[in-house]
Amino acid sequence: MAGSFKGLLSHAATQQFLKFFLVGLLAFSIDAIILQALVTFADWNPYTARIPSASTSIIFSWLVNRRFTFTQPKKVRVARSIVNHLFATSFSLAVNLFLYWGFLSTFPSLNHLPVVALSFGAAVGLFINFLLAKYWVFK
Repeated sequence: MAGSFKGLLSHAATQQFLKFFLVGLLAFSIDAIILQALVTFADWNPYTARIPSASTSIIFSWLVNRRFTFTQPKKVRVARSIVNHLFATSFSLAVNLFLYWGFLSTFPSLNHLPVVALSFGAAVGLFINFLLAKYWVFK
């Protein structure tokens, strides 16, 4: 059994997904820290606070995924990669925000703890982001 698990981890796509997942955890952490800090310490509402938190995590994820997860040939233009990433991220962000807003609307008592709703949306968006990044943004 251990041999088959080791074989699974050596598969290139699995390695790539694991890297993507790690970058995603870091990006999620950045998003969550900024979001919760704005809500808790700056008294922002949890909807408006998503603008700077999501923007920062999106920029971070593009920078790190471009270098660490999906190495691209030198001939790939940075501007094209950024535009593709923004379009792909916009789609997954729309799904994420829909789930986030839906969660907070359903459970308004959690408005002071928006990281719970953020986690819900991020979990669903992980797979959408990976497929779009692998097959479109960083192909």
